[in-house]
Amino acid sequence: IHALCGYFLFRIILILGYSRRKSLITAFIFCFTSYSFIFAQSTYEHHFEMLFILISLFFSLSRNIKYNFLYAGLIISIGLIFRSTTILLTPTILLLLKTNKERFLFLISIIPGVVILMLYNYYRFDNPLETGYSLAWMNTHGEDLEIWSLARIPEAIFGLFLSPAKGLLFFSPSIIFLIFFSKKVFQKNRKFANSILIFILIYVLLFSMNFAWDGSIWSFGPRYILPITPLLYIFLAELK
Repeated sequence: IHALCGYFLFRIILILGYSRRKSLITAFIFCFTSYSFIFAQSTYEHHFEMLFILISLFFSLSRNIKYNFLYAGLIISIGLIFRSTTILLTPTILLLLKTNKERFLFLISIIPGVVILMLYNYYRFDNPLETGYSLAWMNTHGEDLEIWSLARIPEAIFGLFLSPAKGLLFFSPSIIFLIFFSKKVFQKNRKFANSILIFILIYVLLFSMNFAWDGSIWSFGPRYILPITPLLYIFLAELK
């Protein structure tokens, strides 16, 4: 799954107008120096979520593929089976699509996955919106547990990116180069860069509010933000 993620990252960078050489180099840097490589043998489902996010992005950018917007939505539908947070990519895809008709059909194509997930939740918990996580957390920590809190955001963001125990910078040190090349990417592909930034902000802010933002003691590194990792490496495409 990690290798497939590297492949689709390569294809996305090609579509953005970078040379085959730069696309390959960036994909290889991601594959062999990122947190995804370290975490690839984990039994958690985050790599699957990352894969479906990258495939959906690939289709949304592939204007030469007929009905690409439908494929992008169907891929998100499948991704929901693995992790419901795959749907957080929706605003990004809506920004990348060209027309309102494409956006409407894209949203329609997500519905099967949402319906299947809600039916599955209802079958298990008699509640289509209950995924089981909140029940497990409260059974473990007590009914008084505050699962989501805005007050956690500053500490969690520091922990997710800079903490030596969980920080992405420590588990993906090569990501530091994006600081030097992000401006060029924004100048060359402003719409794409802004849409990706929106996804990253939504994703990070959501998990920063969660009481278990660190991924628990069983997590090696910041596993909850693994799906944003390849998107950050896109900025390294400007490496000479």
